Amino acid sequence: MTTRSLIKFGKNSFAVTLPQNWIKKQGLIKGDSLFFEENNRGLVISSDNKTNKKQIKKIDIDVTEKDISRIRREIIANYINGYDVIRLKGEDIDKKSKDIRSVVHTLVALEVLEQTSKQIIARIFLLSQTTFIPQLIRKIDILNRNMMEDLGLKDANYDDILQRDQDIDRLTFLILRLIKSNLQDTSANRENNLSNLKLLDYWNVAYLLESIADEVRKLSVALKETSKDKKIFKDIIELYTSLVNCYKDTMDAYHSNNVEKAYSLSILKKDIADNCDKLYQKYWHKKGAVIALERIRDTAFLIHNIGRRTYS
Repeated sequence: MTTRSLIKFGKNSFAVTLPQNWIKKQGLIKGDSLFFEENNRGLVISSDNKTNKKQIKKIDIDVTEKDISRIRREIIANYINGYDVIRLKGEDIDKKSKDIRSVVHTLVALEVLEQTSKQIIARIFLLSQTTFIPQLIRKIDILNRNMMEDLGLKDANYDDILQRDQDIDRLTFLILRLIKSNLQDTSANRENNLSNLKLLDYWNVAYLLESIADEVRKLSVALKETSKDKKIFKDIIELYTSLVNCYKDTMDAYHSNNVEKAYSLSILKKDIADNCDKLYQKYWHKKGAVIALERIRDTAFLIHNIGRRTYS
């Protein structure tokens, strides 16, 4: 880091000298224009007006001798890391093309641009970096609420709940991509009024919401089996209903930044865990019930961690 002193220039202006090495590197001479961009981290000085320019990030993935799980991880990782063009190539890509296209289509705004026997090129279309991150967090919250409420119904559609979990995954990957892009951006393209601290908060909450959706998905499988025994199902659903109410109240406190409400809700984690223990003592010999209670307990801890994001 280079330090420069502020110099008084005339009655109403101030000046600062610039490093000579930077001047030479930029090829600047007397009279050239410089551009200033103010953001929440300071002042950015540039020799070029890049406010409306965005560099296209490209990356290649070699799929040779890789299974689809590994390929999927690489595609998603590069999507989150902000790459706009992802080119997949390899000797056996034609045998994997159907699965690769399926992975690409699970990611928001990523489309297959070109496909040959040797490569598949996917590109981001119509995705602005300033897509409203808080709005996407609320959208995931709404999907979670609906999924959790529907799971408690007598005629719950368990297969539909599995599909909605996948929708939440798609939005989570999008949020993580946007957060990373904003953290790396120093220009005016960065989403307004979002500090690094707030972006970190959204990153944590997005992961927690996605984890809750995963737990609900696993819980739906256990409840489907448990529903065959009306007494066990009734007891677990009563406990689950208190979990759903805890989730909704915690998210309301988070969205409204109600610290006092978040503190008061924090004790519910222990209450739910204690009730899980009581039911476990009754139904320890029922596999479906044990799995359901484990999922409820784990979800309560995830909800508690969202509450902590409100008051800490």
